[in-house]
This record gives sequence, structure tokens and C-alpha cells, in this order.
Amino acid sequence: MNLQHLKYTVEVYKAGSISGAAQNLYMAQPNLSKAIKDLEKELGFEIFERSSEGMSPTDMGIRFIYHARNILAEMDDVKRMTESGDGRVFNYKISVPRATYLAKAYSAFLNEIERDRGINAVVSETNAQQTIGNVISRGYDFGVIRVLKETAETYFKYFDVNELEYKTILDFSMVIVMSCSHPLAKKKVLLNEDLAGYTKITHGDFRYPNAKNEDRFENPEPFKDADRVIYTYERGSQFELLDSLKDSYMWVSPIPGRYLDMYDLVQKKCSVKNNHYVDVAIRKKRNLQNKYDRLFMEKIEVERDKVIKIIKDMDEADG
Repeated sequence: MNLQHLKYTVEVYKAGSISGAAQNLYMAQPNLSKAIKDLEKELGFEIFERSSEGMSPTDMGIRFIYHARNILAEMDDVKRMTESGDGRVFNYKISVPRATYLAKAYSAFLNEIERDRGINAVVSETNAQQTIGNVISRGYDFGVIRVLKETAETYFKYFDVNELEYKTILDFSMVIVMSCSHPLAKKKVLLNEDLAGYTKITHGDFRYPNAKNEDRFENPEPFKDADRVIYTYERGSQFELLDSLKDSYMWVSPIPGRYLDMYDLVQKKCSVKNNHYVDVAIRKKRNLQNKYDRLFMEKIEVERDKVIKIIKDMDEADG
């Protein structure tokens, strides 16, 4: 038995099937199946029960997977320690949704890192499903996911099972941002049907998850509001498109006025169902408090409070 076997086992548990795990691991399905069977033979008990619906852990399997995940997490910590050498290199990886307030918080956070240290920092802006995987099994220190509020409890149960700490940091409704020259820019509150015929700009890899099963996350997009869609990946290009394509719009969490002014944009409320979201911070449970996690959370809360004020001001303006 080696660490690779532990990784295989955990991935099969997360995916719920050999085929899904093999795809995630970029390996041949027969090779993965044989590795799991060889491990079960070595251990002397079955880790998984096989059925037409996939793979589910046995009672002994659950205990084994729990310890396997802890071992892998400890090895990730050791790896980060060795990568930092004498401790003078700051290693930190975060995974978050594309949100202006989180980008601002991350910049403020990095400005607080000691100036005599090197920095090896990674920020991945992606969807909730990818972020959860990044934190659980890819060595990321901190994550923020964005989910429909009605599904949040399902995610919380999943986090409890997978030894993740979590905290809701923002409760909000998405707004629409568009050019000041957009034909709808003067309308006070938009309706979903108002958007018909206009061009929607959206994140190319972003889906709003709806967790129906604690081990499998489906990603339907709730806003079925456009036949004309442009998929982008960079926040800057999104703002540029909104400014230059006068008939375009984008769903976002509320953003500060200075960014609107910079690109000559306005943001509007839109009356639509399934538009109540929460941003949730996640991290692996640790016995020791991590000062950088605390520092990053402090910066997030500062920027989060500015978003809350924007929401309040919009509510009062609609008055």
C-alpha cells in the first residue's frame, strides 16, 4: 500500500464510481479497478460495495477512507513545508468564485505578507465544485464557494463528512451589470423577460450548483434568459465587453461604484426566481490555528461589508 493507493481510494469515494474517478485521475478505468481490488486484497476487507448505481463505502471502508484522507492532508502540509525551505517563502493557495470583493480582499491580504519573505501564491477563480475538490484533495489552503441558499444545508452536511470547516460570509441576490448606454440602463428594476434578445456575458466555466446528493454536485444554470451568450474567463475582458457591446449584460454579485465608473457601467436589480445566494468560506480542519487564514478572512470581511453597504444603498434607492 502506498500514497497513490490512498489517493485512488479517496477519488473513487468522491466520484462514486470507478469510471468517474478514472476520468478525474486521467487514468485507464481497468487500471484503477485493479488497483482498488489489489488494495482490498492486501487489507483483507472490501472498501467499496459495487452496484449498478456505482461504488459506496462499506463500514470498514468508511473508517479506512477517513484515515486515508487525514494521511493525505498531512502529506500536503509536509509538502508545503519542504517547498518553503527555511520558511522564508510564503506558500498559499486559494480557490474562489469570480467576485470583485474577493479579488480586492486577496490583494489586501498579500500586501500584509512580510516583505522579507518570498511569495509563492496561487489564486484559482472557478466554480464551487472545482473549489471543493481543490481544498479537499489538491492542497489548497482556503476556498470560497457560491451556491444557491436553498441548497446550502446539503453542502454543509457534505463538509461535515469531509472534515471541512465552513462559514457563510455573504448572503445576497445577484444583480445585472450593463453599459450606461444599454437600452435598459434607465429602467429601475428589471424583469427576467426584459432581457430577451440581449447578449449575456457569463463565466465560461461557471455553473451555479444545486446539490441534490451530498457526494455529487450538479450544475444547472438557473437563469434561462438568453439565446445570445458570450463565455469569457477573465474579469477584465468581461468589463471591456460590457462597455463595448452596448446590448450586453452580466449577472454578478454587487460590485463597488468605482469599478462601474471605470468602465461606464450600471448595476440593476432583476426580479427573477432562484436568485438567493450565499458565499461560503471553506478550509480543512486543523488542530492549530493558521494566522494567514485568519488574516485573509479579516480582509474578506472588510470587503464584504462594503458589498453589504452597496446592497443596502440599492434597497434604499428602490425605497
